[in-house]
Amino acid sequence: MALGDYVDRRWKVIQAEIGSACEEKDDVAFLGQLSPPDNPPDKVTTRCTRANENIVSFDGQYDANTNTINGVTDGGQYEIRMVEVKSGQKPQVKFTQQGGSFAGSWTAEDNGSWSGDV
Repeated sequence: MALGDYVDRRWKVIQAEIGSACEEKDDVAFLGQLSPPDNPPDKVTTRCTRANENIVSFDGQYDANTNTINGVTDGGQYEIRMVEVKSGQKPQVKFTQQGGSFAGSWTAEDNGSWSGDV
């Protein structure tokens, strides 16, 4: 999944472990900043909101070799990757973190572009 497939899309958390920073029904946004071609990696901020209130946001880097977003937040390493779905299902991404205060995982589903994007 290319960086452009993460950013400028509406993602909605559809499943979350207890204790995860993002909870079911939260909105997730990936804000990307492309680096010059000769100076990767691309920077990505992941933001979780609930009722239009920013719950958590953290910075990471997009890895074009694995098509994942990786970083460290609150002492734990995390990874966001595309989930394999059945034909006809909406794209999904999965956040997993090892350690830190936000350890756990959540899965978000693509809900189209943000209003006003079209």
